[in-house]
Amino acid sequence: MNETIRLIPLTVAALISCSSLATLTVQPSNAQQNQVEASSIPNAPGFPGKGKIADWKKATVLFNQGIDCSRSKDYKNAVKKYQAAIAVYPYDPNFFANMGFAYEHCNDPKSGEAACRKAVALDKGFGGGYENLGNCLYDQNRLVESKAAFNQAVSCELALSKRNELLKVIDTLDVEIKKHGSK
Repeated sequence: MNETIRLIPLTVAALISCSSLATLTVQPSNAQQNQVEASSIPNAPGFPGKGKIADWKKATVLFNQGIDCSRSKDYKNAVKKYQAAIAVYPYDPNFFANMGFAYEHCNDPKSGEAACRKAVALDKGFGGGYENLGNCLYDQNRLVESKAAFNQAVSCELALSKRNELLKVIDTLDVEIKKHGSK
C-alpha cells in the first residue's frame, strides 16, 4: 500500500544547511500496515490505527497547514500548526517528525530531538523520524548519537535512493567523528 504523505524530510543537503522541502511517497512500516489492517477502516489511507479517525482527519488539516508554513520557511508557525495537530490527534508519528524538522529550523534542535523521539516511539520503523532525529542530534554536536540515528533510519524500509543518501551522511559523520572525537 503506497500512499502520499505530505512530509518534509531532511536530506544530505540539509545536513550541510540547505533545506529542501519535498513531498514524499512512503511505504508504511509494518507496524502502520498492521494497525490499518487491524482497524479495518475504509477510505482512510495513512490512518495510524489508533484513536478516532474523525480526530485524525481534523488534525491532518492542521498538519497540512504546518507543511504549507514550512514550505514558506515560516517554521515558527509550522511548529504551532503541528502542535495544534498533535493536540487533536497525538498518535501520528508524521506530526511529531515534521514538528522536529520545524523546531530544528527554528534553531531549537533540542525540542526537535524530543519531537523526533516521540515520532520513533510511535513507530519504530519510521525512517523519516530517525533521519530528522539524526539531524537534530547533529545540530547539537552529538555526532555519535546522530550517526546511530542515521543508521537506524537506514535499517527502516526506505527507497534505495534514500538509503544511499543516508549512507553518505553516515560516511560524512564517520569522518567528523574521527576528526573531532566521539561526542
